[in-house]
Amino acid sequence: MSYVLNDAPGERIAQPTRERVLAAAARLGYAPSLAGRALANGHSDIVLLAMPDVPSGELTSRFIDAVTRSLAAQGLTVVVHFDVPSAPRLPRLAAMLSVRAVLSLLPLPDAELAALRRLGVRAVPAGTESDGHAVAALTRRQGRMQVDHLAGAGHTHLAYALPADPRLSVFADPRHDGVRQACAARDLPAPVAFTVPGDPPAVVAAVRALLDDAPQVTAICAYNDEVALAVLHGMRELGVAVPARMALIGVDGIPLSAYSAPPLTTITVAPAAAARHLARVAVARLSGDRATPVPVEDVLHLTPRATT
Repeated sequence: MSYVLNDAPGERIAQPTRERVLAAAARLGYAPSLAGRALANGHSDIVLLAMPDVPSGELTSRFIDAVTRSLAAQGLTVVVHFDVPSAPRLPRLAAMLSVRAVLSLLPLPDAELAALRRLGVRAVPAGTESDGHAVAALTRRQGRMQVDHLAGAGHTHLAYALPADPRLSVFADPRHDGVRQACAARDLPAPVAFTVPGDPPAVVAAVRALLDDAPQVTAICAYNDEVALAVLHGMRELGVAVPARMALIGVDGIPLSAYSAPPLTTITVAPAAAARHLARVAVARLSGDRATPVPVEDVLHLTPRATT
């Protein structure tokens, strides 16, 4: 029976016998034991997607969905692990699930990498600096693209709008670095940084303070579209004309960015392309192929609208 149910190669089972076994299994509702398969193979078909402890938004959901679909097509099941303080540590969870690989959006600590190696679990990063898919490389490039667009429109004094949630610093800081680097490369003054709070009255106060303290600023690079939409609210409440007095650009390309008044210029991210890249890298690593280059897709592009 096990030869039929496991479709064992090299075993000659008569077709009538095979059909009777499969029919009986269907009547009984038989399903293969994942634990037994993992024991036999030394691993399961599960890959762990390690996500940082950050608020989940539109882009995160689309990325996880695309990774799940891409790897499901390869017969792999994705389990998502958010690195919140109360969650089990990554190596422990990997051991519990007998995972084949851990896919990480951000670089893993050396201690966790060593523990995964001892377990025989492959650690697959989202990308490298050389292929441009490392998160830090992508976020710095987003900041540079924001400056390129604004400077190309004639703006020379810029500001950078930071999110208030400290958990977002893993993305906000490299993006801020990209803005600073692009300003320096163009011999522009360093961008004026200000934090955008989470409630509307405080947002208005933050925007007013920027206008009072840095009247030379004529354009703002926002950390992402949600921060940009909050800044846009503050400008509207204060009667500031956008883009005539203050231009504004976001990052992510969330659907709501097209419906703001005026519609928001943004650096659009293609999460499906990023997910395909990660899935290709994972499949190549699991097959032991480190020599064949993985195709690289550009996951960023400018979406110009009416705020610039």
